Amino acid sequence: MLSLKEQQLLFLLGFDPLAIDHLLQRSQWPLSELSATLTTLELKGQIESIGACYQRVV
Repeated sequence: MLSLKEQQLLFLLGFDPLAIDHLLQRSQWPLSELSATLTTLELKGQIESIGACYQRVV
């Protein structure tokens, strides 16, 4: 089950690869919070990192 923050980040990410700086602009979250949520989603198999970008897997 995904937390509300994780769900929000997946919505902001969309389905195309997106660089972390664009995610920072979209989310307006602190970098530490964004990085932690991205890591959690990656560990849960929801996203993957491709170079400097993140992309949804499912």
